[in-house]
Amino acid sequence: MMDQIYSSEDGAWSVLIRDQVIARVLDMTTASRRHETGGILIGRYEDDGQLAVIEIATDRPRGSIFSAFTFGRGSKDLARRLEEEWRLGRHYLGEWHSHPGGSPEPSNRDRDTMMG
Repeated sequence: MMDQIYSSEDGAWSVLIRDQVIARVLDMTTASRRHETGGILIGRYEDDGQLAVIEIATDRPRGSIFSAFTFGRGSKDLARRLEEEWRLGRHYLGEWHSHPGGSPEPSNRDRDTMMG
């Protein structure tokens, strides 16, 4: 497996996902079987903030709600984890979750969550 990079259409913004992050997400989704699972993405900004490098995908935090068709990320112990990562120069970059047996496209609920 290789690192994956995705860029905006104009090339101004990019995100690089480390191969070990992809492998870890695949392992976590396989272990979760028919239930959605997810976590947060942690990494660094490079190139004056125009490149986000995802270095860590966490497992489902304690307190998460999950079933075959839903995932609500819990927050137990996340503040402490993010403080530790901050000291190492890493930042919260986003969220991830799976859709086992379903479309890889965001659901309407996913879109609503992303838009805040």
